[in-house]
Amino acid sequence: EAAIQIAETVRHAVMDRPFLVDGHRLSLTISLGIDTVEERYQRTFEESLRQADHALYVGGKHNGRNCTAHYANL
Repeated sequence: EAAIQIAETVRHAVMDRPFLVDGHRLSLTISLGIDTVEERYQRTFEESLRQADHALYVGGKHNGRNCTAHYANL
């Protein structure tokens, strides 16, 4: 639950703050994929990264843009 809350905080921070580039205001959104583990060393970093990437790809396809997807909820 904490990982989802942190990801949502980051997503909203990007969405709520326009970026200035060469004097132009850009509104950006991001989608995030996350993976969590219950115990330390349950998975390697690379395995967890692959699962987070999978969550981003699959979750993003189902939920559209500007979302947070958690691997355990796919």
